Amino acid sequence: MIEAVQVWGLFKGTWLGLKRLSRCHPWGTYGYDPVPRPDSAAQKSQSAEHIQSPED
Repeated sequence: MIEAVQVWGLFKGTWLGLKRLSRCHPWGTYGYDPVPRPDSAAQKSQSAEHIQSPED
């Protein structure tokens, strides 16, 4: 959770950390769960906009 707060700030980092902790249990099917980087989130939104834009 500390890394998430360092990367994303207090509010979003805490939210991401709590979501990760809630998935962490012996019966969970989740594996490796790194902290998402801000640049990867921006790239995803830009690529989604590119896909949705109509062709001229």
